[in-house]
Amino acid sequence: MPARPVPSPSKFFAAAVAAVLCATPIAGCMARYTPPRSTPRVLDHLPENPCPGETWCKVERPARYAEVSDKVLIRPATKRQVLEPPVYERECREVVVQKGYWAEIPVPARYEDVVDRVCVQPAHREWRKIRNVDPCGREVECYCVVEVPAVYQTRTRRVMCSPETVCKEWVPPVTRIENEPVEVEPACWRDIEEPPVYETQTHKVRVCPKETLYVKECTPCCGYSPCTHGR
Repeated sequence: MPARPVPSPSKFFAAAVAAVLCATPIAGCMARYTPPRSTPRVLDHLPENPCPGETWCKVERPARYAEVSDKVLIRPATKRQVLEPPVYERECREVVVQKGYWAEIPVPARYEDVVDRVCVQPAHREWRKIRNVDPCGREVECYCVVEVPAVYQTRTRRVMCSPETVCKEWVPPVTRIENEPVEVEPACWRDIEEPPVYETQTHKVRVCPKETLYVKECTPCCGYSPCTHGR
């Protein structure tokens, strides 16, 4: 059975640095190394009693940030009043154009024709000359009393039966049918509540602060030197 190859110390410590810098942008280039079987020595300060020949590399791990979304109140809840206009409906109804009134109507006088028999000459007696013959055959002038009857004439006269008067007569009102709006509900004030307005704002929050670590025997990897990082 062939012997299993043992990794070189340089690869071993390079993998340890990659484990420390896993949160940094260079973690991708370190991922190709196989993690060591034992945990590398990582301290946050230089050891007090180092062994001769030990090499400790300074590694600066930058602070890590995360985006946090907060719900921020932009405008609080408000309450305002709105004037609601009146409500109208069209309705057919009778509208008086001219009111009724009592009118005075003149009534003219009434006349009639009356026929009267008027005595022009009353009855009387008068002497009238008559001719008579005496016994000798001679004409003799004689006078005789004669009854003269009365003389009448028919005359027509105009008589007023009733005088001129004034009569009162009721004149009914003049109306027409119109289709006009009728107020059903009067105008009123109404309260309107407006909800609060929120906005989601995103900002960065530091999750881990900047750290300075010391790794024992760290070697450069992928062109990155932890000994010179941050200088």
